[in-house]
Amino acid sequence: MIKEYHEQREIPEVLDASGQPINKFLPSGLPKLTLEKVKPINFSTLGRPANETDINTLYQTIKNIPNQIEDNNKAIDELKEDIKIYDEEIPKRTEELKREDVKIKEIQKNIQDTETARDTFKIDLDAEKVKLTTSQSQPVPASKKAKGEKQKNENIMAKNISTLQAKFDKEEKNIAKLQSNLNDMQVKYTTNENTLKDITNKKQQAEAEIQRRELDTKNLNVNFEKGRVERSEEHTSELQSHSDLVCRLLLEK
Repeated sequence: MIKEYHEQREIPEVLDASGQPINKFLPSGLPKLTLEKVKPINFSTLGRPANETDINTLYQTIKNIPNQIEDNNKAIDELKEDIKIYDEEIPKRTEELKREDVKIKEIQKNIQDTETARDTFKIDLDAEKVKLTTSQSQPVPASKKAKGEKQKNENIMAKNISTLQAKFDKEEKNIAKLQSNLNDMQVKYTTNENTLKDITNKKQQAEAEIQRRELDTKNLNVNFEKGRVERSEEHTSELQSHSDLVCRLLLEK
């Protein structure tokens, strides 16, 4: 039985003279998104239809084949148009990913350089703090001049510490800002990467669906042409059995 998009429809059994099923399932609509193929109808083994209803069923099946082929071809055309869009979008997305990758690497390099500068300021800052602490722990000189010199040096150390601390804090803020930009860029990159994968998968699915539908169309054409051959043979045959008569009536309707 042919699986369709929204339903599975079973055509009533057609029985031969002995009551055995002769063609239980026939293609009854345009098959979509299924690995099952439209099987060519073996007209030579149909046997005798049981009654007029079964004759009409077979006739309608054959009669609908051109419509099925037309619908299939329309679907193929639509899929080809989709593929054109995918072919335009894939290079754009690929180039955009390359640009984003470059930006990510640039931000990572800036973060690395800024961290190096911050670490340098930290080393100098710690060194100045040690010097100031050492100076402050020493006894106050007795002479006024020495005392003034010591105080002057400690003031310079304190000023250096303040300057280095400000530079260190600035680099910390820069790193935080760069890291935030990096996170945003990585999210954007991941989103675009997933979109590219989705578009690529859709293109591959569309190509596979076109191949499947083209095969289905080929088989539908086989069914239809087989019916025409059977009809021609029926007109030229000298045999006038009950099954021959039924086939002629079927194909001439």
